[in-house]
Amino acid sequence: MTTNSKKNVPLCTPHFISSFIPHPSSLLIHPCLAAQAEQAWKNVLAILAQAGMGVKDLVKVTHYLVRQEDIKDYVVVRARYLGDARPASMLLVVPGLVKPEILVEIEACAAKQG
Repeated sequence: MTTNSKKNVPLCTPHFISSFIPHPSSLLIHPCLAAQAEQAWKNVLAILAQAGMGVKDLVKVTHYLVRQEDIKDYVVVRARYLGDARPASMLLVVPGLVKPEILVEIEACAAKQG
């Protein structure tokens, strides 16, 4: 393991992830927040897996929703995918995303020691 010589802190390789919603095979955007959140988290996990990482390697996640009333449903989906991992987290309700039919977006940063 490589360390920072000044503080003896392990160096990490950061990975920055932004997940959008379309289903990979059809590029259709489901109108339901829960379905979009499921697909967004599947996208995040697939990107992590490609880097040899998992949810325990997430260090920060920012969640963007466009409707406050979707928070309760989103939190259920998020909890299922995060399990007992506890990265720093911020959930924001924003006036809109890149397309009006997109209801959720996830931005994440993961780091693996070594």
